[in-house]
Formats: sequence, structure tokens, C-alpha cells
Amino acid sequence: MHFPYFFHPYKSPKFTLFIKDMRKTGYITILFLLGWAMTFSQASTSLHRAYLDSAVVYKRNDIEKSIDFITHSITALGKRADKKALAESLAALGDVYQFHNQYDLAITNYKDANEANRSSRTTIKLGTAYIFNKEYDKAESVLTPLTEIDNLIPFQRVELFENLGDAYTGLGQIDRAVAL
Repeated sequence: MHFPYFFHPYKSPKFTLFIKDMRKTGYITILFLLGWAMTFSQASTSLHRAYLDSAVVYKRNDIEKSIDFITHSITALGKRADKKALAESLAALGDVYQFHNQYDLAITNYKDANEANRSSRTTIKLGTAYIFNKEYDKAESVLTPLTEIDNLIPFQRVELFENLGDAYTGLGQIDRAVAL
């Protein structure tokens, strides 16, 4: 079966690929077909995102493949990785481990993600992993400071108080759990 040129742009006579090394700025600019321009950092961010999306697809069925995709996503970021993107990859790795009931590995990755770029979302996930690992005192100490944050989105606030209630229940403080 033969496809027209628009399916195979690299076979098209109009296809041009220009790589221009701009040594003064340190950027590599790649120009495709209709003048699209993409810097190297944009390309690596796009590749990072694609690897993370693939990791989510395989999270339930193939832990090895999912972890491999996350490893590739971190590699795509390079040595000067954006801290937020690195934290996103580490949190995704924590999600994979938590899904497969490997809570100690999930905790480690959530901690690393928070170290790279602290977020309430990752902190709530860390608290959840502590609860699943029956470390209720650590869950309480991680989650309690989040109650002071006013701009949590409603879903996060609900998840936060559910987890705090579970932590208090695990600690045997039923009255405190019910008071939430």
C-alpha cells in the first residue's frame, strides 16, 4: 500500500529539516515543514509528557513498562531538568508503586517529588501512602499543615480531611476523627 506524501513528510520533496546551532544562546532550533519552530527544551518537555502519559496507560497492567516509561521521562528532561517536571515524574512513579501496594517505595518517591517541587497534591498522596502503610502518626504530621492552606481545590480539601480522619482513626483518636 502506498501512502501519499502527506502521510510521510520525510519522503516529501517539500520536506526540509533545518537544525541551526545557535552557540551564543545555547539553543538548538529545529524548523519543520511549514515553519514550525521548536526549541530543544520544548521538545524534551513534550517527550517527557508523552512518556508520562504512556506510563499511566500501563500502570495497571504492566508495572515494568510503566516504570520504564517514567525512567525515560526523567531522562528526556536531561541534567538541567525543570524541578516541576521532575517532581511530576517522581509523583507518577509513586502512583505506580502505590497502585501495586508497594507503599514504602511510593513514600520514597513522593518525598523526592516534594523535595524537587513541593505541592499540596503530592503531600496528600504522601499522607495517603503513609496511611496505607499504617504509619498514621507520620500521615498526621504531613497532612495537618495543609489544613492551614486556604486555596486548596475542593476535591483536595475533601481528600485531605478524609485522610486525616483515617489517620486519627488509625491512632485510636475516634473523637478527633469524627470532629473533622
